[in-house]
Amino acid sequence: MLTQPKAKNARTKRFLTNRDPKVNENVKTAIFVRGSTTSKVIQDTLKDLFALRKPEAINFTKKNEIHPFDDETGIEFFARKNDSSLFAVGMHSKKRPHNLIL
Repeated sequence: MLTQPKAKNARTKRFLTNRDPKVNENVKTAIFVRGSTTSKVIQDTLKDLFALRKPEAINFTKKNEIHPFDDETGIEFFARKNDSSLFAVGMHSKKRPHNLIL
């Protein structure tokens, strides 16, 4: 059985209580991330998906060096930082044109 970490100050106690299981869980938020190169088609698609999910969505407008299938640490970092469980990544390359990962 895993032991629960003890809070040493008020700030960590608030952080740990926020992470505890709840009776009513938080709403699933989604993040929409642009890759390093993104085509206009994918940008418009991400914009439309963001508009559909708007109150519970976060849109990243800057380019990010993210490759979800090669190295998932970038997506995991963004998801943990923004407390989101859903993500969409849009990219464009010669090998995989107009690539959208949900």
